[in-house]
Amino acid sequence: MKASHVVLCFSILYLGACGSKQDAKRVAQTNQEPVSQAISDSSTDKVNFLAPATQADQEAPASLSPPPAPSEKSAIPDRQFIRTADVKCRVDNVAKAVDRVEQITAQQAGFVILTKLDSQINDTETVAVSADSLLETTHYTVSNTMTLRVPNAHLDTTLRAITAMATFIDVREIKSDDVALQRLTADLTRRRNAAHDKRLQQAIDGRGRRLGETTAAEESRLNHQAETDEARINDLSLADQIQYSTVTLNLYQRPLTTCTLLPNGTDRRVYEPGFFTQAADALATGADILVVFILFLLKSWGIILFGIGVFAAATLGLRRWRLAKAGV
Repeated sequence: MKASHVVLCFSILYLGACGSKQDAKRVAQTNQEPVSQAISDSSTDKVNFLAPATQADQEAPASLSPPPAPSEKSAIPDRQFIRTADVKCRVDNVAKAVDRVEQITAQQAGFVILTKLDSQINDTETVAVSADSLLETTHYTVSNTMTLRVPNAHLDTTLRAITAMATFIDVREIKSDDVALQRLTADLTRRRNAAHDKRLQQAIDGRGRRLGETTAAEESRLNHQAETDEARINDLSLADQIQYSTVTLNLYQRPLTTCTLLPNGTDRRVYEPGFFTQAADALATGADILVVFILFLLKSWGIILFGIGVFAAATLGLRRWRLAKAGV
């Protein structure tokens, strides 16, 4: 009985050893295959490297491999430029140039949002040229400030047409600001606030009708909606500036001079009449005064007669009083 147990143990050990040898052999073959494949690939590459280049390979220029495409999170948006221009120039006639600029703007499907004509007086001089006349000389400069909005694609054409009228260009400045990232920020803000608003609405609906919590949640929701609206308005403003470029135009011309003949109101003696004229006027005035005095006497005859009677009575009474006093 013991012998049979010993034989059975040796048989199990022998079978286990044979199985482990087969497994080791199988693993070795498996590891050998990639190595052989790598060697064959490297040998193939070496053969291809040593082989002479074909005509297509010789004609193809050497270039680096293209960079990997950016992921969705790190992708840079397309360029979106806001273009503005600032032009200052001198023209022959400001008024005619303004009319021409308005025509050019209309032809380029644009519009004028500001135009301001200003005449700046540089100096004024007044000289007496005669006894009753003055000559006023004024030196002034005419300028006009305009603000135009034209489609972005027509900006260069508009500037060329405007500067063609100039006799001298002081400033011609064009700016291009890329606002793609700003618009992307506004879009992400709107999406983020929309998702937050949706979750907040679900939370409000699920919390029931508790007044305190519902009021605070609604106020938070309104604040996020205000931020979303502001981001949308800013994005619309950027979109409008991208679509239509803004041109600030300052037109001026050489200083002008105007002469105006004015009456001389400072020397009044020039306008006074002569001696004989004044003498005749005086005689006429005296005659008028005499007539007025005579008419006054005629109108006052009753008063005059009453005064004479009072005077005579007073004189007679005074004489009698003197005589009576002398007799006593």
